[in-house]
Amino acid sequence: MTPHPVIVLFMLTPLGAFAMVVYIVWVNARQKQSRIQARVEFNKQLLDKFASSQELVAFLGQEGSERFLDEMWSEKRLGPKERILRIIIPGCILTSIGIGFLWLSTQIPELQIAGVTIFAAGIGVLIAAAVSYGFSKAWGLMNGKDRSGGRRE
Repeated sequence: MTPHPVIVLFMLTPLGAFAMVVYIVWVNARQKQSRIQARVEFNKQLLDKFASSQELVAFLGQEGSERFLDEMWSEKRLGPKERILRIIIPGCILTSIGIGFLWLSTQIPELQIAGVTIFAAGIGVLIAAAVSYGFSKAWGLMNGKDRSGGRRE
């Protein structure tokens, strides 16, 4: 006797979710590793440009060299607009998937719980984006008044 396709779907869904999380963590780790490797290569090439330690000290003593190195080595933080957009996109995707599951639940009633859950998660993420937007605007961050200059504190 073969299992009902909905039962198979419910059995495979947690596995798919776990695989997606593992993939996202792997991609982020690879990106971080490539950024570190690029930084190491840059540092190596920068040091190779100087024939002696006196040249390096002279470079570091020049006006603007500290700012140049700070810009090259610091990780850029996303501004509030970019962070809010990074929240809105998954919210729209989750909401759309939830609507799709709810539409499918008219044919397969077992999908209603999944549809409601995914739809609610999407709406929650969009509400979080709206709250973030409200706070950012109230604090004056949307007008470019963030004084961090893209640096981590």
